[in-house]
Amino acid sequence: ILVSTIIYCLIGTALRKFPFSGRFILFLVPIFIIFIADGVKKIRDVTKDRSVFISALFTGILFVYPLSQAVNHIKRPLSLEEARPVLSYIKNKWQDGDIVYVGYYSQHAFNYYAKYRLGFNENEYLTGIAPRLYYNSWNKDQLPEIYRVKGAFVQSDNDILNTFVEDLSRVSGRKRVWVLFIGASTRKNGMRDENFYLFILDNIGKRIDSFRYAGKSSVYLYDLSGDK
Repeated sequence: ILVSTIIYCLIGTALRKFPFSGRFILFLVPIFIIFIADGVKKIRDVTKDRSVFISALFTGILFVYPLSQAVNHIKRPLSLEEARPVLSYIKNKWQDGDIVYVGYYSQHAFNYYAKYRLGFNENEYLTGIAPRLYYNSWNKDQLPEIYRVKGAFVQSDNDILNTFVEDLSRVSGRKRVWVLFIGASTRKNGMRDENFYLFILDNIGKRIDSFRYAGKSSVYLYDLSGDK
């Protein structure tokens, strides 16, 4: 019965109806804990009369990874990715004619909070283009026209960054553009996408305002009308 739950999830993943990763499968954790606990008990029952050390060793091994993770988080605390304070900041300073350019990796948080909680209309935001491979796993039906024309291909980091620049032309000429980042996306060379966008935007427009919350959520207001 327990294993069948995992099998159903895997079937859903094979049919591309359910992602088998991260928080989506958190509910499966108790199932694995039950199996692990039963296995530890069986090892202890078999070894307790022969060697207390072996019994203690196998039980102690279970604590190695959690303890190492705890130490790692003490050294490098996790950063929160709070979306609501940043989106509320945009809403409070909103003016007629404003538009939000949503970094592609920010779109899911934006869609949840902004569209359904804060009431942004579809004509008030644009979702930034993502690397080509992103659409193989997510939003296959929303493949941008630029990728339809070029067909399936593997992008280099330079190709991806050039595509980001090209996509910004959709908000070029606007007086007030909010550029939103929730979370962090990093290229293979270690450069954060947010830093790249800001470098380009600072060269083609004027930064009017900015707001950052909890380390990984930020928004920047730019004048991209060309009037410096």
